[in-house]
Amino acid sequence: GNGNLNGTLPISLYDLTNLTHLYIDGNNFSGNISDKIGQLKRLKHLTVYDNPLTGSLPSKLGFCEELEMLHIENTNLNGTVPDE
Repeated sequence: GNGNLNGTLPISLYDLTNLTHLYIDGNNFSGNISDKIGQLKRLKHLTVYDNPLTGSLPSKLGFCEELEMLHIENTNLNGTVPDE
């Protein structure tokens, strides 16, 4: 994290099905987190704080069964973390 990256999260990011850790904190990513995040079944750490992301937390986040850490502080994301 902590770079000068901006724009929206690329849709191809969700094709990285073996991804276990995603740290993009401290950038300037905008837009939402796609429901396609549910394809990242091995994701353990999702750290997106300090980005102007918007929208609801996708319900498909519940498909990331190995998720242990979720940092969404200082974003404009809303909603609840899915249980499943």
